Amino acid sequence: MKKNTKVNGENILYHYIQKNILDSDEISDFQKKLIEHFIVDLSIWIPINLYKKNPILIPFVIRDPSCRNKNPLTGKHEWGMANENGFIRDDNSLIKGIFKSCPIISSEIKEYNNHYLGNGFVASHIWREINNTDKLASRLPYTNSFIPNLVWLPKQISKLTDRENSYAQKLLQSLSYKIYRKANSDDYTNEIWSFLPNPEIDIEIDKSDLNYFEISDTWIESRLKKLTKEIENILNTIENKPLTIKKVKCSVYLPTLKENLLDSEKVGFKNWLIKSKERINYTTQQQI
Repeated sequence: MKKNTKVNGENILYHYIQKNILDSDEISDFQKKLIEHFIVDLSIWIPINLYKKNPILIPFVIRDPSCRNKNPLTGKHEWGMANENGFIRDDNSLIKGIFKSCPIISSEIKEYNNHYLGNGFVASHIWREINNTDKLASRLPYTNSFIPNLVWLPKQISKLTDRENSYAQKLLQSLSYKIYRKANSDDYTNEIWSFLPNPEIDIEIDKSDLNYFEISDTWIESRLKKLTKEIENILNTIENKPLTIKKVKCSVYLPTLKENLLDSEKVGFKNWLIKSKERINYTTQQQI
C-alpha cells in the first residue's frame, strides 16, 4: 500500500455505488431501493406550468463541449458562437443558470425547501442515446433543452446517471415520462417525445412528492417575451433586417451567425425557429 494515500470524501459516495453496486452483474432489490431513494429524494425538476407553455427552454442552443477549447489561430474559446447550422454552441452554461433565481419547493427534504441552488449541482440530460438518430440528445436542438430531458442532481448522484443503460439512468427516464408525458399533446411536443425511449420502470411515486423549482406565471411571461424577441432578432439577422436588441445570449452570437450559417442550412434553421415561436405564441394565448 502506498504511503500517505488519501481518500477524497467528496467523491466516496459515487465510488461506493459505482464499484460496490453498479459493477456487480445483478442489482439486488435492496440496491435498487437505495438508488431509487437517491434519485427520487434528491432530484429537482422543472414544474409542469412552464413545460406546458415552453417545452423547449432555448430552441436555438445545442451542447458543444469543444466550444471551450481555444482556437489555435485566435487563442480564444468559441463559446456562444454560431455553428454552421445557426445554433449557439454551449457547454451547458446557458441551461444550468436558468433557475438560479427560483427557490426549490420540497415536501420531503428540508435542506431543499425554500432554498436556492448553490454549488455542487449538475443540470443533467436524462437521455443520452435516443431513437431515430446516432447523435446524442444534447447535440440536437429539440432535445438539448427539452424540459423532460433535464433534471438537476447533486454532482455525485448525477455521475451515476451518466452510465448508459444503468438503472439510475432508466429510473430518471421513467420518472420523466410519469411527470411530463401526458401534460402536452400538441404535434410539436409529441414529435420530440418520439426520440425518447421509455424504459417503463415500475415505481410507485406521487409526482407531487418530488422536488420542483417554484416558477411563477409572472416569471414565465417575462421569460417567454424575452425568448420571442430573441427568436425575432435571430430571424432578422438572417434576413438582414434591423435588430431590436443588441445581443442574443452573448455578444458574439449574432455577428458569427451572419458569418457561419451556411446558405444550405438557412431554410431549415428559419423554419425551426418559426415553429418554436408559433408554439410559444399559441400557448401564451391559451388558458392552461
